[in-house]
This record gives sequence, structure tokens and C-alpha cells, in this order.
Amino acid sequence: MQELDETDGPPVYYFFFRHGSPLDNSTAALRSILSQVAQRNVQDDAVVDSFSFAMTNECSSGQSIASQRDLTELLKVYFESSGKCYMVIDGIDECVDETVLIEILCEISQCSKVRIIMLSRPTVTSLSEVIQEAQQLLVGSANRSDISTFLHRQLRRLSGLPTITLFISLSR
Repeated sequence: MQELDETDGPPVYYFFFRHGSPLDNSTAALRSILSQVAQRNVQDDAVVDSFSFAMTNECSSGQSIASQRDLTELLKVYFESSGKCYMVIDGIDECVDETVLIEILCEISQCSKVRIIMLSRPTVTSLSEVIQEAQQLLVGSANRSDISTFLHRQLRRLSGLPTITLFISLSR
């Protein structure tokens, strides 16, 4: 994700649900994405003004900490007016309220140009119910070679050695 973020291409916003993290809910994901949007657009007066307006109008909850509805509306405001961009939500199966998150992400995607990539184990039935089968990609063990290549490159970079011999077992 860092490599994508460093390119001149469309912005990529990212959230990863970690098992056992206190940030294991849809509100945490929305706050993180919104924080990334704000950081990336801190110099964009139109974005700052629209966020300011959204937080002070009568539809806002008026609280100093935005509600889940406020966060959703702010993201919709931004993505409705933004150009092409991507959102990656990884580990949805670790989200304690994944059904709520999936509903919100579908709502955001229906009214904007943002392309959302949702990654999860196949155990999240609410995800398979709302995403058309043609838009699903079941990876299974098909990516072992890619993971191995990635890990070898990362380990070589970290070690500074010309080559590393490594055996990685991805089976459970």
C-alpha cells in the first residue's frame, strides 16, 4: 500500500482490521479512512470547507466526536466530489460489525467514483450476499508463489545480503 501511496496515480485509502485490536469495528475503519482523506487534502480549501459545513449543518449530530452517520456522510461528501480513487478494506472477517461496515461501503460506492476493494476470508456471508459473484475473487492457495516472492524481496531488502535461502510454509 505504501508503494501505491507514493505514486502520482489516484489516491488509495486503506484500513486493515487486526485480530484482537481495539480498532475492530466499522467506526474505527471510517475514522481511519476519513483521517487519511483529511491528511491528503489538508491544503484543499474545497474539501476542508465541505467537511466544516457537513459538521455544522443540521444533519450533523453536533457532537465533538463524529457519529458513525456523520463519518459516513463526510466520506460520501468527499467521494462524491473527488476524482478517481480507491479504498482498500482488509480483514473484514475481523470486524465485529462487518454487516454494518459492508452496508456503509455499499452506500458510499453507489453515490461516488470511489472503487472499493474488500478483502476477507470467505466466512463473511454478508459480503458474499451483497457482492455479485462476477466481482468476487477467491484466492485460496493460488497466491503462494506471489507471497513467497514478496517475502523474499522484503527479507533481502532488510538483510542487505545478496541472496537469502528461505523456506516458507503457507499451509495450515
